[in-house]
Amino acid sequence: MSPVPQYMRWLSVLCAVMASFGVGVLVIGYKTPSVGRIMTIICLYVVAGILFYAARRMTHKNSVFASSLSSAAINDGAHNTSSTSSSSTNSHDASMQQS
Repeated sequence: MSPVPQYMRWLSVLCAVMASFGVGVLVIGYKTPSVGRIMTIICLYVVAGILFYAARRMTHKNSVFASSLSSAAINDGAHNTSSTSSSSTNSHDASMQQS
């Protein structure tokens, strides 16, 4: 599996932490609220949510794809095994009839 969803999840956590730090700075009163600071905090929270959602969706899509691949491989393996065993049985029967 690709490490991209994990990096996206970490990046979303980092954005949420930075936005929370910005809120803390405003609440404590270290900096006065301004349009730029408020918009930065809002954007960081929005991007954190988008990144987390995208990482979750990629993880879910990869797990569904992987499970469908594994079930397809199991089904193909069972199909190939049965056809191989039946063809070997048929060749064995044919050799017995010739004797």
